[in-house]
This record gives sequence, structure tokens and C-alpha cells, in this order.
Amino acid sequence: SNRLAPFRVAFSAADPALYLFLIFPLAGLSLIIIARNIKHGMVHKEESHTGITTGTVVGWKTNSAGGDDSGYTYIPVVEYEVEGCIYQVDGTSGMDENRRLPRGSKVKISYLPANPCSAFLADENWRGMYWSMILFGILAVMIGMALLLLHGREIIEQLLQLLSEA
Repeated sequence: SNRLAPFRVAFSAADPALYLFLIFPLAGLSLIIIARNIKHGMVHKEESHTGITTGTVVGWKTNSAGGDDSGYTYIPVVEYEVEGCIYQVDGTSGMDENRRLPRGSKVKISYLPANPCSAFLADENWRGMYWSMILFGILAVMIGMALLLLHGREIIEQLLQLLSEA
């Protein structure tokens, strides 16, 4: 505990640019890594779930969009048939009231041929979320690098001071 005391004092006295320089690139790299993992999982899912059928929206599950009653997101509940058996799957992305799929809408379903109850809505656009996360991640890293360019000397001096005092 006493060993870390100088580090706490030095770090708490640091310039806000140092915090931002550390936070933005770490947040950006985290977003990029999460996006990559999402893409890897979805590509694997698409490659293994080769069965294709059409499902029908039979209802929705609602989630509160915030802590208040100002809005809800609607997740479609879809029924589909494979070899005479009826299955049900929930969508993964919610929609607001104006964009939700009407009951009776037809959607494309991808399922695992060996286990038809393992399925997902093939029409859901995970790629949009993937690219948004990549772009925001790159933007955050660039903001961190811009801070380094604008306040580089101060940031480097503070980092060296923190490291020497720790």
C-alpha cells in the first residue's frame, strides 16, 4: 500500500491531457478488438448455419430503451418451420416502434441443419454494427494520437515522472 503512495499522488496531479491520451487509445483499441470478435463469431455462425428458410414475425419482446418510460426497443419473435417442425427464434437487435417489423412479416432464417432450433435472423445487419465499432475505435485512437501531437512533450514528461516515482 505504501509503495503505491507516490504513484497515486503523481497520477492525481497529472494533466487531463495525460488521462485523455491514455483513455482514448485504450477505448478505441477495445472497440476494435470487440468488433473483431463479433465479426469472427458471426462469420463462423453464418458458415455453420447453412440451412435457410423463411420465418414469420409472430410478436415482439420489449425492452426499455432507458431508465424512464420514454422509449422501448422491440425484438422480433419469429416462427419458422424445418421438416414439419415449428421452431421459434428471437432477433438479436431491437428496433424502435417506427421501424419494428409488422406481425406477419416474412424474414430469412439461417439454421444449423443438424440442430434446427439453433437459428438466427439472417436479415439482421451485424455488419453495420461491426463497421461502426471499427470506425469509432479508429477515431478514438486518432484522438489519442492527436493529443500526443498537441501535448506530446507534457504527456511524455508526466509519464516518465510517473514511472520514475512508482
